[in-house]
Amino acid sequence: MGFVFWFLCLSAAQAADVNFLIFPPENQATAALGWLAEGIALSVSEQIQVPGVKALDRDERLELLEHADLPPGLPLSMASMIRVGQLAAVDYVVTGSYSGTPGGINITLQVLDLKTMRKGGAVSASGPLSFLSQMENELAFNLISNAGLDPPVSREAFKKRTRTVPNSAFAALIASLESTNEEDQVLALRRAVNLHPSYSEAQFRLGRYYYDSGDCESAIRYLEPARRRPARYLESQFLLGVCYLKKDLAAEAARSFASIVSARPSAAALNNLAVAELRRGDYAVAAEHLLEAQRLSRSDPAVLLNLAILRYLQGNVEAARSLLEQADALQPNRPRVLYLLSGALEACGETEKADEALARARQLGADPAALESEDPRRWCRLSEAFDQR
Repeated sequence: MGFVFWFLCLSAAQAADVNFLIFPPENQATAALGWLAEGIALSVSEQIQVPGVKALDRDERLELLEHADLPPGLPLSMASMIRVGQLAAVDYVVTGSYSGTPGGINITLQVLDLKTMRKGGAVSASGPLSFLSQMENELAFNLISNAGLDPPVSREAFKKRTRTVPNSAFAALIASLESTNEEDQVLALRRAVNLHPSYSEAQFRLGRYYYDSGDCESAIRYLEPARRRPARYLESQFLLGVCYLKKDLAAEAARSFASIVSARPSAAALNNLAVAELRRGDYAVAAEHLLEAQRLSRSDPAVLLNLAILRYLQGNVEAARSLLEQADALQPNRPRVLYLLSGALEACGETEKADEALARARQLGADPAALESEDPRRWCRLSEAFDQR
């Protein structure tokens, strides 16, 4: 997704909420405690998100830094943090520092109101490293109050948001996020899951790694339990759905994509749900989903091709011909498209054009006899990138 479009979507989604951008606090302790900077920012950003209060996540923060031409792994000046906050159109920027030893950590965070450019009072938490999760929770609650907001839940209720993942597994996740070496990232994620087998965020990141690597069997193993995490549910379902289709599990894929469409319809999810239904033989339902996907994204070549294949299978040769001609014009020289187009033209009585299309397919290396034995439903294209909007 283009950054400008992403930014506009983000701003629109934020309109009704108070929004925070929490930067990693400065490490004034030892290098061994360096992981706390990203850890505190990550955990507080997650816990502060209650009704009416939102915080940008780490991925959004890094994307903002990239587009502001700022280094993601180096300390930022206050001016740079303000600039990034203004670029994101957030209400508050949070900065800070921490010091101490594992026996006693002192964390101080400062809220800056970007509308007035006034700083609120500092919020602090102290305790041994073993109490880090409780300190994070205290900081998150006090940041809301310090910004002049009324917390929508009581302090006791807010304590239920405290991180339950042990520090050892949490530190392994942070090590993975901060590493620039892919092998080290994966090893750290595996270590996090070994230390805390129900760590859904680590499972999700491992599953997404295997998905990107084309290893659907491993991706499914990690993504299925990762669905427990609400923030990762839709993306986990999407990646799982694609893998289910690649493993010929159409019913499971249909359930995954249907859960996404019911919550947040997108052209990608609708297209893939249609492919799953097409594989199951329900052409009418597949058509409904493809037409809705086409309405949401008329320029998506995958939707166009799949609708053409569907119409061909339904015997609607006039519609199939028109769609296949559009698909060929949009992305020329695809043997299977030309083969189907030849069949549609032949059925429409246009023998000469049909022969021309088939000749083009042969020139591209197609074997019509082999294609005739294949199932066109297998030629449908999947949308493999999750739509973040």
